[in-house]
Amino acid sequence: MRVRLLPAVLLLPLAASVPVILPAAPAMAVEEDCGAVQVKEAGEARSAATRESAPLEQLRIADAHAYLAARGRQPGAGVTVAVLDSGVTASGGLRVSEHVSVTGRQGELDDWHGTAVAGLIAGTPRADDAGGLVGIAPYAEILDVRVFDSGDAGSTEGKPVSADGLVEGLGVVLAHPEVDIVNVSLFVDQPDPRIEKLLTRLHRRGVVVVAAAGNRPTEDDQPLYDDFGTPEAGQDAALRVFPAGYPSVVAVSATVDGLGDREDAAAYVLPNSRTDVAAPVVGGVTVGVDGGTCTVDDVVTSWAAAEVSGVLALMRTADPDATGDQLVARLLSTADGRTDVRSPMTGAGVVQPLDALRRPVTPAEDGTLDTTAERSDRRAVAPEPEVDTMAATRRDAVWWGVLGGGVLLLALVLRPLLARRGPRSP
Repeated sequence: MRVRLLPAVLLLPLAASVPVILPAAPAMAVEEDCGAVQVKEAGEARSAATRESAPLEQLRIADAHAYLAARGRQPGAGVTVAVLDSGVTASGGLRVSEHVSVTGRQGELDDWHGTAVAGLIAGTPRADDAGGLVGIAPYAEILDVRVFDSGDAGSTEGKPVSADGLVEGLGVVLAHPEVDIVNVSLFVDQPDPRIEKLLTRLHRRGVVVVAAAGNRPTEDDQPLYDDFGTPEAGQDAALRVFPAGYPSVVAVSATVDGLGDREDAAAYVLPNSRTDVAAPVVGGVTVGVDGGTCTVDDVVTSWAAAEVSGVLALMRTADPDATGDQLVARLLSTADGRTDVRSPMTGAGVVQPLDALRRPVTPAEDGTLDTTAERSDRRAVAPEPEVDTMAATRRDAVWWGVLGGGVLLLALVLRPLLARRGPRSP
């Protein structure tokens, strides 16, 4: 079974692969791409992103936080998100409840991808002069489930991405009943009945599983490249990207917002009829493996899935009693597209976190919405008058009354005249 890690399809430039070695503090930290960050020795300056997170500004996450704060709630509080990935750093301010590895290796990380994903979900705001938000749900707890060490299927160091690793990781999640959301920013290119069975069990428990919908492959990604190497009309990766291809999973794609008006998303992400929603990713700020902050500028559905997991954590904070299906229905129905006519690139549209929190949408427990119900923002109009079955009778009575009164009045006026013209006595 061929397996690939999503970010591997967009390789970093060679120049970005060489980390900047910094002198010990108090030297200034340098902003770096997350792929170039390495674990720092004690006393070395950590990476530090100096710009605002463009995707969080586009999604109005600060406004979503303010909405929750006005209701006395902290973004992500009381929510646990399991991150099935390459492991999460123990530094950097992330609220990691537990580190679990199914790769047979513990300790130092071999891959930065899992830390970047966790940071997009729950990175704490920067306290330095730059300030700014990092994660969407900074008060959420992360259950770190390390399911691979290297994204290269041919790697001899550590455990690569595999269906077996994903099965073991989902089994860990099932053993943790506190988990609300599962983020899977990786894929295998064939369905696996073991994975589907575990996902069904999680869905029945009310856990929402979010997965990346797939990136455009490179020549290194055989045999997927043979079918999807270049954009062509009619392409559909729904049956080649799992677990995003399973109906119980929220499949997330990425937009090219921030790359330029002429950029085509199809050059970066796969058209997928199972896509549920999309999110912007270019210019994101997250956590590096050195515990600092770093940036991600590539169009990768891994980052989009992490952002949607963060939005769902905000929604869970706002409505702790909602079922998983209700959360998903609200997420989709408040996106900026259409749930009945979905796009293979963006599904029901780009997520709208603030609308997902405050719009008066009330799905049933199974997530279904009554599409015949009137919109809550419809303008008020006067009610239609009820049919009056006695109107004609009352109208006739009025006219007869008017006519009778007129005759009586005429008789009273003429009576004196008629009395004076009567016959004289002999």
